[in-house]
Amino acid sequence: MFSYLNVNPTTKTLLLSVLASVATICVSADTHPVIVVDPHLPKSAKSILDLRIEKIDLSGVTMNAALLEIADAVYRSSGGKLHFSFAVGFAKAEVEKYVRRRVPEDKWRLRDPRIHVRTAKTTLRDVVEQLCDQSGWSYKSTPIGIAFIDDGSYFNQKR
Repeated sequence: MFSYLNVNPTTKTLLLSVLASVATICVSADTHPVIVVDPHLPKSAKSILDLRIEKIDLSGVTMNAALLEIADAVYRSSGGKLHFSFAVGFAKAEVEKYVRRRVPEDKWRLRDPRIHVRTAKTTLRDVVEQLCDQSGWSYKSTPIGIAFIDDGSYFNQKR
């Protein structure tokens, strides 16, 4: 591996040892999301946000990726019977308004910050609130799903 380098055997051994340690750390640092969902809504549920989350561990993923992971876990665990439907961003009319006013996209484009949620025995509502607290986004229940918006981007345009 290091035959083309002019390095003594002790240094080669040390380098290989460091590389092996780094590889072990990378392999052991499991970054795969873990989401365990109760596949049934409680009888008293008023929305999908009342769904029970048995365990969730999402670290270092973006807000959009977290929402997609949750939606996928809800769908899979319920055998396709439950859907976590959501929309992110501005309505088409708002985007058109910014474009008409020639507001540069970087002034209104959504941020997509990285989040970290690790909890158990909770509800989807609690998870969504944790995500929003960390990301600076907010949400609202609508008849067709949950709407998310980046408060920072939205409020910058209100000034």
